[in-house]
Amino acid sequence: MTGENIELTRKPTMRDIARLAGVSQTTVSFVLNDNPNISVQESTRQAVFDSAAELGYEQARRKRRKSAIRTIGFLIDEVASSSLVAELFEGATDFANQYGCQLPVVITRGSQAAEEAALEAWRNTDLVGVVYSTIVTRPVTPGDKFRDINTVLLNCHAKTSDFISVLPGETLGGLRATTRLVEAECRDIIHITGESWLEATQKRIDGFYTGLATANIPADEGRVYCSTFSIQGGYDNLNAILSERDCPDGIFCGNDWIAQGVYQALVEHGHRPGLDVKIIGYDNLFFSEYMAPPLTTINLPYRDMAQLAIELLLDAESQSSTGPRQVKLPCNLVPRESA
Repeated sequence: MTGENIELTRKPTMRDIARLAGVSQTTVSFVLNDNPNISVQESTRQAVFDSAAELGYEQARRKRRKSAIRTIGFLIDEVASSSLVAELFEGATDFANQYGCQLPVVITRGSQAAEEAALEAWRNTDLVGVVYSTIVTRPVTPGDKFRDINTVLLNCHAKTSDFISVLPGETLGGLRATTRLVEAECRDIIHITGESWLEATQKRIDGFYTGLATANIPADEGRVYCSTFSIQGGYDNLNAILSERDCPDGIFCGNDWIAQGVYQALVEHGHRPGLDVKIIGYDNLFFSEYMAPPLTTINLPYRDMAQLAIELLLDAESQSSTGPRQVKLPCNLVPRESA
């Protein structure tokens, strides 16, 4: 073992395993939950398993599953007809059920009164804690009552360090998309994206600029075009671009819907997506693999984020951890034929 010597008089937690193994608590969660999307060195994995066995962690987990049904409350400000939101719910529900917890969901519409009403109802149950989530990544200010309850923020972050947040690594996602285009020998690269005020948009743009700078490509503002995260936004934006300049050889689209519009505009102008122009989307939406050609894209790890939020609540000592207050999961490349 590379970490601390630990003697426990209580049930072990992931924080204890992390200390004993000399790794982060997030790494412990990834290893013990066998997350297929996260690569962990075999020596690190073995250290985590050995530490868990030494502390009797698996036995503690089995006892937990047999206990009475407990509650993890799930608050979300809005719900849209999106497969990404479904992944949040499914990831949270599946993982909560795995540990014998029910997961009531309340859509608050941003109402503090609705949040407090849900908390009061859940206080009458065996409440483990609350997942406080938003449909778009943004800063939030949970009410004072959340400070008395284990709370993990999902897809949002607090202005203070009172809460742990689980977020997508959007800047890295933008960098990976741009790097893929550079590796495909693109040099005239543009970024067509959605609403500029969204935090996700801004962070993906940051990653785009970093990727350009790393490849010694001028990272000027004229390479970024903002509109809406829609097919129409991608179509109209590229048509306007092609009316003023030559066609770029690489396009990073802010999401897969935009990429659909870009495909259509390119074909109408006599260009072949994936051949004349390399294209990368974002979100890995359900239709992206069926586009012609199949769209290379960036995956948003919403399911993994939801599972980690539940794990942090189940591991009660995470709330007193001195570790990072924001945990960002990587947005990985999904390589297909368009780039």
